[in-house]
Amino acid sequence: MRQPENGRHVAALSRVATALNSALSLDEVLDISIRSGLDLTGLDSGVIYVAEEDTSRLVGRSHHGFENGLTRGIDVHRLRTSQTLAVRAFRSAEPLTFDADDPKTGYASLSARESTAVRRAGIRSAVAVQLRSATRVHGCLVLCSNDETSRVTAEEIALTQVIAGQVAVAIERARLFEATRNHAAETEALYDFGQRFGTRVPIEDSLQYVVDRVAEHFDGPVCAIELRHHVDSPVLIRPWRATGDDDVRGKALPLTRAGLELGSLHVSRTALTRSTPFFRSLADLVSMALHQRMLGEANERLSLLAERTRLARDIHDGLIQRFYALDLSLTAAGRALEVSGDVGRTASLIGEARQQARAGVNEARAAITELRRDAPAGGLLPGTRLLADDFSNRTGVSCTVVCATEEPELATLLGSTLLRCLRELLLNVEKHANASRVEIAVEVSDARLTVSVTDDGVGIGRDARAPGHFGLAGVAEQMDEVGGAMRVLEPARGTCVELACATGASWADER
Repeated sequence: MRQPENGRHVAALSRVATALNSALSLDEVLDISIRSGLDLTGLDSGVIYVAEEDTSRLVGRSHHGFENGLTRGIDVHRLRTSQTLAVRAFRSAEPLTFDADDPKTGYASLSARESTAVRRAGIRSAVAVQLRSATRVHGCLVLCSNDETSRVTAEEIALTQVIAGQVAVAIERARLFEATRNHAAETEALYDFGQRFGTRVPIEDSLQYVVDRVAEHFDGPVCAIELRHHVDSPVLIRPWRATGDDDVRGKALPLTRAGLELGSLHVSRTALTRSTPFFRSLADLVSMALHQRMLGEANERLSLLAERTRLARDIHDGLIQRFYALDLSLTAAGRALEVSGDVGRTASLIGEARQQARAGVNEARAAITELRRDAPAGGLLPGTRLLADDFSNRTGVSCTVVCATEEPELATLLGSTLLRCLRELLLNVEKHANASRVEIAVEVSDARLTVSVTDDGVGIGRDARAPGHFGLAGVAEQMDEVGGAMRVLEPARGTCVELACATGASWADER
């Protein structure tokens, strides 16, 4: 008969307590517990069952000594309907025993499947003890003997109870440790997702990254994102590891922003129960990213519309005016020749018409060149430097960019409008200023952006502000359309044109 010494018991229990008080994962705690319990009692096999609240099951999480593992009947028990030894022990404050030779506590006390599994495992006696901490019951510990000549003793039952008490506390600590670690990992993941949504990566690629990383964290495909486009049919973004049999549509969290239904975040019920705050935060984050994409697309459409409006204005203010002047000159020439036969006057008017035609051709070529030229990419500052370099290379006039700020946060429409206005101002300098030096200054102060173009040319006279000089008027109109303003300053020599507007959220508020 097994007769371990009390001194060895105390030493062994001390080692178990020390190990279980360390920062261990739940699986590590369970493995140490079951092995230590068997070492201390000298019994043959054992299993620790852990209660799963979301599935209402008692699941064998760690076992040792079973030749064929945990077979059906002793692997999983339903807490609400089963009357197995493990479930009864889970509900009982007192230890329960099994004795194959006892009519009352033997095979008759087991369920049919449980009895079959116990017989196949060769178990002759067992003790089952509740795992209870100060706050809850976590499961139960079952230790078994295959000895046909003896049964589990009172001493072994007492040892099992002591071990169970330590295991329950260790499980509670391990769960707290895992919850803290999971919370930290989930917080880090949400931060990572937010950073990724803030890049220029296509939103669909970012969402694919999100569902894949969540699947990695939960060791399986647990969520998918359904997008509802206003034109296309719904698109479902699933983890790349998911197969046709994986169902991630357990619970749909709506993706809404500003009263708009953008889609759904589908989460398996098990994962949602485990990490409800994480998935609700994720749904909010994805909603915000999708809404930002919608705003970006709307801004791009507005930018395209503004470009078309500018083109129409340029055609009206430039080419059409030239053709109108050409028509007037030719009409006057015809009348002069018809009425008075004044050949000299007719030749002069035809010469003016030819000048108007050449000017119209040059303006048309310039407009075509502008249409073919790609919009500066990378933001306001890179675009400004590109325009300055292009101006210098084209005209031979020095054009410097002075900037004492980092790249400002600008909406797409605002940034493209500023670059178009800068291009128009530089074109005005090229046509009218006769300058030898140009400076572009960019400054941000108190959420206000100021961009100025200063030249050392002849300045702007009254004629430049009169009807027919459409460049500055067009710039002022475009700045007004985005909530900004244009101001013309006249230093001692040359001209300074200043563009001012709000940046970031301030611009959106003013809009």
